[in-house]
Parts: sequence; structure tokens; C-alpha cells
Amino acid sequence: MPPLVEVTRHASADGSFECVGLVKHSARNGTAFHKPIAMSNTRLQLRAKRKTKNVRICRAQQKPDISVTQNGWVEYIVPKLERFEVALFE
Repeated sequence: MPPLVEVTRHASADGSFECVGLVKHSARNGTAFHKPIAMSNTRLQLRAKRKTKNVRICRAQQKPDISVTQNGWVEYIVPKLERFEVALFE
């Protein structure tokens, strides 16, 4: 089974909070659960709802380098994805 990641975006109504959740499904096959396929350097790009200065990868406790375009697109890399990760936009 190839690597499969579910990406979910959450933002507060007032724009004060925004995060992206990543859940790796590659270890599931029906009702069986296997060792997850290793994933590294997963690149994400999205248009942030507010001006973003930093992205904090919570489980890995990292602040990756980010690229922000003039029209609000934010790009960053999650160095290593275990079972799940949360990226908080600051």
C-alpha cells in the first residue's frame, strides 16, 4: 500500500487560530494495522487565512523554514511524519 496522508485544516471564525492536521493511513489495511510506511520531507502548500510568520510542527517540536508569497500562500516541509502531526500557524 502506498503512503497515504489525510490533511485537515482548521481555523477559528475570528481568524486568531489556524492549524493543519496530518494523519497517516498507510499502516491500515481493512481491519489490520501494520507498521507505518516511513515518510519524510512532506511538502505542504496552502493559502493561510491570515498573515503567517511561523509554522510550528507540534509533535516534532520544530519550526521549519517557510516560504510565504505576496498573495498569502505558505509552503513548508514536515521533515518526518510518524502516525500524525499538527502544524500551527503563528
